[in-house]
Amino acid sequence: MQKLAKRVFDLTNSLKFPLMAHFNITIPNDTISFFKELLDDLHFAEFEHAAVNELLPAHKAIVDQRIENYQNNAATYFSWEEVQRPLRAAYELQDHNRSTG
Repeated sequence: MQKLAKRVFDLTNSLKFPLMAHFNITIPNDTISFFKELLDDLHFAEFEHAAVNELLPAHKAIVDQRIENYQNNAATYFSWEEVQRPLRAAYELQDHNRSTG
C-alpha cells in the first residue's frame, strides 16, 4: 500500500499542469459583476456563472448521461414502488398514497 501511495504521489508531482479545485460560491446578484472582475484580475481562476436554478454544464452532462443510461437499460432499474415495497414491509410502514376505502 505504501508503494502505491508513493507511485500516486510521484505521478501527481510529475504532472505538467496544476491540479484544480472547484468551489460553489453563493453571492448576491448585485455583486456578480464585481466578483467576476475580481476573479478575472487574479489570472489563475476561471469564472463559470450559473443561475440558482440552473445546472453547471459539468453537472448537466452527468445528468444527461444518467438519463441516457436509463433509457438504454430501463429494464435494469427499479420503479419507486419496487423500492418502497420491501422497505415498507421491513419497517411496517403504511402507504399513505393508497386509499384505505
